[in-house]
Amino acid sequence: MAKLRFLMWNVEWMNDLFTTGTGPAAFRSDGEKPLHNKDTTVKVRRDHLSGVLKEIGPDIVVVAEGPSRQEEELALFFQKDVPGTWKVDLQSTAGNRKIWVSRSAPTWVSRAGIHAAGYKRG
Repeated sequence: MAKLRFLMWNVEWMNDLFTTGTGPAAFRSDGEKPLHNKDTTVKVRRDHLSGVLKEIGPDIVVVAEGPSRQEEELALFFQKDVPGTWKVDLQSTAGNRKIWVSRSAPTWVSRAGIHAAGYKRG
């Protein structure tokens, strides 16, 4: 039987990693200090977050308290900092909270024994 690795993670203050405004999603400068943790830098925080994901190696990640800008910012984080191919979706919830779901493909597809053609990207 195939096994999937599932991770539910409350990634506090993830917005601190990204620029503000209405332009395309972008990381703040590597050397900047995150607003909610002045003891580190944006780059170190990104490395810590991606390091946890690399070590655990989940197939599906549910992120609570993720970034604010729709799928754009979380997709940027997964594309730049986490190995593999990821698809990011938003699950709207009551109270304006956001739950992000990221799926690794085709790893989770092959582990589950699902035909890869059934996985739709984008």
